[in-house]
Amino acid sequence: MLKKVCVYCGSSMGALPVYTEAMRNLGKAIALNGLTLVYGGSHAGQMGIIADEVLDHGGKVIGIMTEHLDSKGLSHHGITELHIVKDMQERKAGMIEASDAFIAAPGGIGTLEEYFETLSGFQLGFHQKPIGLFNVKGYYDRLMDAFRYFEAQDFMRNTRIDNLICEGDPEKLIATLRRRTR
Repeated sequence: MLKKVCVYCGSSMGALPVYTEAMRNLGKAIALNGLTLVYGGSHAGQMGIIADEVLDHGGKVIGIMTEHLDSKGLSHHGITELHIVKDMQERKAGMIEASDAFIAAPGGIGTLEEYFETLSGFQLGFHQKPIGLFNVKGYYDRLMDAFRYFEAQDFMRNTRIDNLICEGDPEKLIATLRRRTR
């Protein structure tokens, strides 16, 4: 049953206003679907946008932040729960453990690193939790093309492209994750 969804997203705003609007819509959808947001615990950029939006619509937010980043003043102290952990490995493990499903929103290296670690864990059988890409304005189209190429070259035998969730509508994305939650 889907109760908690982890969203990997950027600590910057992104180049286009559509990314901020999309994060607001995703945050609202998470709250109105009765889900708890699990995320990296920051008030900055898209991370702060989605956390505030979930809270503004009556939802709960769990943040997992490293000691290092907390010491730089990046923690969001207005969320439901804030867990301070030692390092990035503990942060990622905590987010995976706490969540029933995952969404990678438009972001950079950190977002992709978290997404790939979660996807790799799925492929290796460490968890069977669904993972989606929030494909705002086609942000992840090229990544999906790369996955198709990897599969054609026999480097993605266990994770089939048709099992990957790539959706630009937050309600449809949540509905698909809900259907695939075991």
